[in-house]
Amino acid sequence: MSATGNAHGSGRPHSEEDRVAHTAFGPELRRRREAAGLSLAGLSRLIHYDKGYISKVERGRPPSDRFARCCDEALGAGGELIALARSQPRPRRGRAPQDPRENAPGNGPGTPWADSADAPDAALVPNAALLAADGDVYRAYRTVTEALRRLGQRITPALVFEQVVTHVRGLERLAVPDDPAGARILLLAAWCAEYAGWMAQEAGDLDAAQRWIAKAARMAAQAGDRDIPAHSYVRRAELALYRHDAEQVIELAARAQAMPGASPRIRALAAHREAQGHALRGDRSRCERALDRAEGLLADAGSGTGPLGDLVVGSSTVRDLGSAIAGWCHHDLGRPERAVDLLEPVVHGIPEWAKRARGRFGARLALAHLGAGNLDRACDVGRQVLDLLKYTHSATTLEEVRQLSRELVRWHRHPEARELRLALTDALHRAPTAR
Repeated sequence: MSATGNAHGSGRPHSEEDRVAHTAFGPELRRRREAAGLSLAGLSRLIHYDKGYISKVERGRPPSDRFARCCDEALGAGGELIALARSQPRPRRGRAPQDPRENAPGNGPGTPWADSADAPDAALVPNAALLAADGDVYRAYRTVTEALRRLGQRITPALVFEQVVTHVRGLERLAVPDDPAGARILLLAAWCAEYAGWMAQEAGDLDAAQRWIAKAARMAAQAGDRDIPAHSYVRRAELALYRHDAEQVIELAARAQAMPGASPRIRALAAHREAQGHALRGDRSRCERALDRAEGLLADAGSGTGPLGDLVVGSSTVRDLGSAIAGWCHHDLGRPERAVDLLEPVVHGIPEWAKRARGRFGARLALAHLGAGNLDRACDVGRQVLDLLKYTHSATTLEEVRQLSRELVRWHRHPEARELRLALTDALHRAPTAR
């Protein structure tokens, strides 16, 4: 190409305005990516574009509209990156700049969006409304959703996250607006987006978790649901809990409980989170009042199911969630013996296949035993938690393991405690860090 030729091969030089427009998106993308603490590889994992392609865009390659949309969502740009991409001149002739996912299965020539830079709209999917209304199609998507939920309890969350994201995008394409069947599909997509937030959190990517929590709330609200938007505050409160920000936990839990139209079960989960915030502050009286409120709300909720049937929002593997949260709180309140009494039957009642839940509450049980002076039992449970971590790589469990490792320092003369601490330290060194 000659020095005066443009990037699209038209043979005409760009104006200065065009040149600025071509180059503005890349630096802004890089600035936002670095401000979010993301490497090229980190952004690549979030948006499922090759990091080499991202690097080329940052250095001046015109982005596709689909790429700009993905980046805008992932970096929380509020539409600014999309607007910046659209301000760039489009190719004067020939095909649009090739999207690196363009040749993926299902996007070959002949499909309506094969040559488009835009992500496929639901209306462009052949017979989308008809497919969304087909009970067999819906049940097939439900089966996949339930399988992903079980996988999330058994294997590394990063792998499940990728599959859930793909599943969400497939569901979105069938969710025809203003259509009852489409709304049901969109609500299922919202549930999956919320689960993507869980998997991002478990993988240690808290920024991605926040973004998927927010996306789930938006989708659910569009589908006419009130539980998932309310639960988004519960989820954000949990993230604050792991930052040890008690005030933020309590504030977000209060917002969830005040959301109009939220079901008793969601308000109970919010009360549980509030109790944990009060326990973190050491306020036993307010903690116990919140626990009592949660128990009453769960009793009101009964065994009823929501619009997605038994696909409930929040934990579904811990049978006695009230005792689990109460045990967690009593440990933080400095009452380890009471925490042991509550958590032992909880952990035993979690199904064997639910490795992530067993690891999370098992770690808290080990801490409670250690606080109660039951060193041998604490070591037994701690070793079980280590074995579960091999499968789940759970970041929330690792946070409890860090605390357990610190607590074991004072038992350094005990051979089993010393051996367990060395094993915990090794697991922590090999674990990915939260970002």
